[in-house]
Amino acid sequence: MANGIVDVETPLTMASSVASDADLTTANASTIAHALSLVSIDNIMRAQVDPLVAARAGRPTSARGSRGLIIMLFSNSGFMPFLMNLVCGMDRVGVVNYLVMGFDNNTCPQMTNDIGLQQGRQTQQTSCVFPYAHRPLTTSGVARYRSLEFNRMVMQRPLWILHLLQQGFETLQVDLDVTWLADPQPLFASPRYAGHDLLFQSEGGHGFNAGFYLARPNLAAVHVLKHWIHDLARQANSKSFEEQHSLGRSLSHRNRSVPLLVEKLNSSQFPNGKIWWQYGQPRQKREAYVVHCNWVKSNKKGRLVRDNLWALDREDKRCSTTWDPHAGECSRHCRPIRYCTAGKACPQESCKKLTTEAVWHPIALLESTCVNRTAAPQAVLA
Repeated sequence: MANGIVDVETPLTMASSVASDADLTTANASTIAHALSLVSIDNIMRAQVDPLVAARAGRPTSARGSRGLIIMLFSNSGFMPFLMNLVCGMDRVGVVNYLVMGFDNNTCPQMTNDIGLQQGRQTQQTSCVFPYAHRPLTTSGVARYRSLEFNRMVMQRPLWILHLLQQGFETLQVDLDVTWLADPQPLFASPRYAGHDLLFQSEGGHGFNAGFYLARPNLAAVHVLKHWIHDLARQANSKSFEEQHSLGRSLSHRNRSVPLLVEKLNSSQFPNGKIWWQYGQPRQKREAYVVHCNWVKSNKKGRLVRDNLWALDREDKRCSTTWDPHAGECSRHCRPIRYCTAGKACPQESCKKLTTEAVWHPIALLESTCVNRTAAPQAVLA
């Protein structure tokens, strides 16, 4: 490109050690070739994605201007309840400038069904795209955690963010285990943040969180994304492959000749899972724009439902019409739930624990079968 930025369609060069491993069988070598040789975006994919981004992007938040802000959500059908929870939360506060990118052919058909959206109903049919039909991300249909094909899927996210930056769009990438409580876009457009190149949710002691960040279309942000993608690609066949650590290295080893203004977002306004569940901050849920359920290896839905951060109905089929995350001004232990499986109704916690553990909010007891339900707030009981 004219500005010296390497075009995103150029295939990335992988570490030679990956391809030269003497122990690889012919089949393994073929798998590696499939997984790594196409870490790129071709014209067929661009033709499907770019018009939707241009049509769905919201107002710019950058002080230096852009074509608009697009919120990118990457998913496959296995994470559908979490994707729906995120989208339903965004819909509740009128945020519709998002695009879901499906990593399999079952995601978009489910997302374009009637899931109970209100603000986004009219544009729902263009809210999801599957640009991989001609070039599937996996050969087996299942990608094991940290397998080569799993890692290749992880690399798609910064790859697309880089592409959209090069097209002039501000891009907010949001992980699926995020619950959306308020629209942060006006905050991003405020003098506090409008001049930044990159804004990240904090990862606590581990630096910057790769699951919630805003990148703006300028040379500084593009340099970081390019370095990040190359760093990921070099480790693609390694058991130490880690998106988060790679991001940290890319920020540390970036081209220092290009000025970069990067900052962590306020932890009370954008709490990660450790801040929210281990440190109990912020004390009031109304302070937060989003809550990220990272730092939680299992029972993610149970944690979210318990703190009234789950926007779906009991069967995870539709947006709840009565969900109010601030019902009873409760921030934590708001519902009588401890463990829960995505896609299924949640079993109630035992009455013994509900009535003997001091952590439960009164509205959790009111919702339970342990006390008279007639006094419970209807928004909680739905």
